[in-house]
This record gives sequence, C-alpha cells and structure tokens, in this order.
Amino acid sequence: VRLEGTAPLHYPSDKEEALNTYIMNGDAEQALRLVDQIVREISGENGRVHVRQIQYALMRLLGSLVATSGRSNVDLSALAGEKNNLYETLLHKDDLQEAVQWLRKLVAALASGFGTAFREKNNRYVDQAVRIIRSELDKPLSLVQIADRLRLNPSYLSRIFKEHTGQSFTDYMTKARMDKGKELLLETDLKIKEIGERVGYLKSDYFIKLFRECVGMTPGEYRKARSEP
Repeated sequence: VRLEGTAPLHYPSDKEEALNTYIMNGDAEQALRLVDQIVREISGENGRVHVRQIQYALMRLLGSLVATSGRSNVDLSALAGEKNNLYETLLHKDDLQEAVQWLRKLVAALASGFGTAFREKNNRYVDQAVRIIRSELDKPLSLVQIADRLRLNPSYLSRIFKEHTGQSFTDYMTKARMDKGKELLLETDLKIKEIGERVGYLKSDYFIKLFRECVGMTPGEYRKARSEP
C-alpha cells in the first residue's frame, strides 16, 4: 500500500551502523550526537513525507538498539528502567520531540551499560598483562608476545594498558624491572650481572645504563649508598 502523494523516506543506514558501534564501545557522547543527526535527517523531510514514515524510521532505529542489546544478552528494558513493551511505548508517543528524548534515554543507558562492561573487560586484560610482567621479569618479554598470549591486537593492548596504568607498556616494564633490581641489590649479595639477568637483561652493561637513567646512579652506587649506616 503506497502513501499517496508522499516521497520515499531516506533512512540513514550508515549512521545507524555507526551508532551501534559507538554504543558497543561505550561512547555515550558520540552515540547521542549521532542519534541527533539521524533524527535531523529523518525529521528534515517533514512535510514531504508522511508522519507515519517518520514513526516507522524511529521504530526501525529502536529495533536496531534492541538487536544490539540482544546480541550481547543485555536486557534493554531493564537497563533503561522500562516496564512496558518498548515498541508499544514508542508507538504511543505522538510528539516527535518526546519520542526522540525517550530514544536518547535508551541510547544513553545502553552505551553506559556497554561502557561499564567494556572497561571491566579492559581492566581484566591489563591486570593479566601486569601479572605476566611481574612473574616473568627474568624473561625477554615484549608487548607483542603478551598480546599474543592474551589473544589481543598489540596496538589495542598498548592503548588500554596506558589508559589503565598511566604508563606505556615499555615504561611500566622497565620500572618493574628496576624496582625488582633495587630489591635484589639490597636484599641479596648477588653480583650486578646476576641481578641484571634476573630482571631480564642478559647484558650487564645495558642493565647498568638503564638503571642509571631510571635511578640516577649505577647499581653499585645504589647498593653502597643504601648499605651505609
């Protein structure tokens, strides 16, 4: 059945896809901005398209949100605090502005839920990487090796590692090794070369160089300064 005298409504499918990406990344700000763009495109044709076509477009957008939440086993109704059927609720909103504000509330709630889960997942990955570093300081570890063990993209692990710890992967590992080196210098009688090997540096010259850069003195000077009464 065709609506006589009305033009077809262009639905911005590309923006709908981008919207769901922002939601799944937990980026509520970008998601809400995109919702406003979609609504402007749809309502911008007001007067040339039937009001039911605009309503259908909003229904389609809602269906996309429901599908995104369903793929991740998220109850969108519960997340947004809605007790009634979502489609029925939208259908009874005759005012476009009211319908848009309601959809924005759903998008914000969904992005927030994904954002929390996303951060928790990232934190787990970083915690796992830190445990590997701390327990295997004597091995020649690299970002690529740890990312491979966690089945992550190295650039992704590098980004979330810095977000979580405030340090780059390399800086964090170097500091962890230097801290362990200082501990061994004070608590053992091991030679400098042996301590370097225990914290992952097979060449003692390189260990001494890094230690001086990080601590401000050589390992020998550090041990002597700390052992003097």
